[in-house]
Amino acid sequence: MSEPAPQPPKKKLPVADAKPAGKAEGKGAKTRAGGWAAFTDGGTAPSWLVAARLVLFVALCATIPTILGVEHGNRLLWTVAIAALPFFWMTFGYHLWRRICPLAVMGQIGRIFGRPGTRKMGDWMGRNYLLVQLGLLVFALALRLVATNGSDVWLAAFLAVVVVAAIVTSFVYGGKTWCNFICPVGLVEKFYTEPARGSAAPEITSQCSPCVACKKHCPDIDLEQGYWKEATEPHAGSRTSPGPAS
Repeated sequence: MSEPAPQPPKKKLPVADAKPAGKAEGKGAKTRAGGWAAFTDGGTAPSWLVAARLVLFVALCATIPTILGVEHGNRLLWTVAIAALPFFWMTFGYHLWRRICPLAVMGQIGRIFGRPGTRKMGDWMGRNYLLVQLGLLVFALALRLVATNGSDVWLAAFLAVVVVAAIVTSFVYGGKTWCNFICPVGLVEKFYTEPARGSAAPEITSQCSPCVACKKHCPDIDLEQGYWKEATEPHAGSRTSPGPAS
């Protein structure tokens, strides 16, 4: 019996080959290094977006001194800054806000310092994060009635606790864990923006670079698809829906 003819060696796909020496490793490697590269999404964020992110970040840092040092500073926060958020979401879109939100930047401090968290929220949090965000939102609103609405010191202390919580989360958990699972403002964002039709330009998202899969059905990648997939899962409970019309 004759032996089978030897098969020619298979060629590797180009994407499987090692990168040639001297080639750039892409924005993912840059953002992993932290620093300004992480703040600017590996240098791919437009200059105007980086400027807006920086301005809002500085504004957040100046919020507590403004509350404590400016007459009616707490009223300016409640009646101007907070009240303007729904207008911004509805006018400029979900993904733009997620890319420039100053509290979201605080939730990425670990990555900017080159020490991002690596843990992920468990299955229980994945199923019940909406209830957690709702509970925190109710607590914050109740606290406003009894303390933060009329006291500059209480409001400043409350904001300081929120900022510190976002920063600590960034050093423990990966990706946008703070935004997706904990931040009570994220629940309000859902009220105003979900479900939403996909962007006319699919490349316009607010996903992390590199993505660390911190959340199943990530809204930063596809807001509409994330909504319908969560709504039709068995654990979604009252959110169960037949899905979008075909």
